[in-house]
Amino acid sequence: MQNEFSEPSRLLYFRHMIRTLFILVGIFFLISCQSKQGHTAQRSEEELIALLHGWSNSDSLQNPEIADKYSLALSEFLSQYPNNPEHENFLFLAGQQAVKQKDFATAASYYAQFANSYPNSRSHADALFAAGFLYNNEVHNIDSATKYYSMFIDLYPEHMLKDAAESELEHLGESPEQMLEKFKTNQDSAKEPLQ
Repeated sequence: MQNEFSEPSRLLYFRHMIRTLFILVGIFFLISCQSKQGHTAQRSEEELIALLHGWSNSDSLQNPEIADKYSLALSEFLSQYPNNPEHENFLFLAGQQAVKQKDFATAASYYAQFANSYPNSRSHADALFAAGFLYNNEVHNIDSATKYYSMFIDLYPEHMLKDAAESELEHLGESPEQMLEKFKTNQDSAKEPLQ
């Protein structure tokens, strides 16, 4: 009985099979790595708290990569552990961190959530004012700005930022240039002699 393949043909066949096997193993490896990247294990409450405290008390947040990881850890903690006593503190810190990263819509949302969730907090007035300011000047959501500035003025009539909040309410939606033009117009009209 004669072999179907000659020696050189058999060698080419085995090379082809080995190459195909390596390609399949490589594809399998890539697929398994991608699925692991998309799935991260949930961190424990204690682990996240330790991580967040470690980052918030250091200069490492100047590094954009670490600042991004810090923001993600804050978000993870806030969504997974809403009943933890640290939630109030981390929610306010999340607003501050979002401002630092110039993610103003997220910052406004965090401050609004803080103001709505923690009305007895010593940072409540700051959260109300920050939400109003960000909604007005950065997000340009006039309805939300009105809501949070009005709440601020009603609840904190003696606060040192009350006049600023009232001024913001008067000029909602106006750019600084528009406000300056109005100010100049008002000054010019005040200088005109009375007849």
